Amino acid sequence: MNKYQGEDIGFSIKVWTDNTKSQLLDLDSVAEIIVYIYTDGCKKAMFSKTIKEGYIKLSKVSNTEYSAILDSSITSLLAPGALKIEINIAETEASIPDGKWNLIQRATFGVLKKSLIKIES
Repeated sequence: MNKYQGEDIGFSIKVWTDNTKSQLLDLDSVAEIIVYIYTDGCKKAMFSKTIKEGYIKLSKVSNTEYSAILDSSITSLLAPGALKIEINIAETEASIPDGKWNLIQRATFGVLKKSLIKIES
């Protein structure tokens, strides 16, 4: 997927419970989902399942999928390059001694290309 600086970018997340991608994680059952999207790491967009200051709230699509829009006001500030997404899932689990586990997944989902017209966004 090729997108340009200053363009809105819709995305959704699904998390598999295993490497064979046979079973999706029930995201309604997790305590928190944090998503970072960035290109070079200097600027990033932050999303959350819950309402948190400084984060954009994710929208529920189904119990296994959440989505959001990376707004043009953010993409116009991101450097050109590979669009990277990092997802942190925090789940409270009674059977785990410390009461919580975390899962982190990271992927590249496209390329953000340079755009001079981004100043119009």
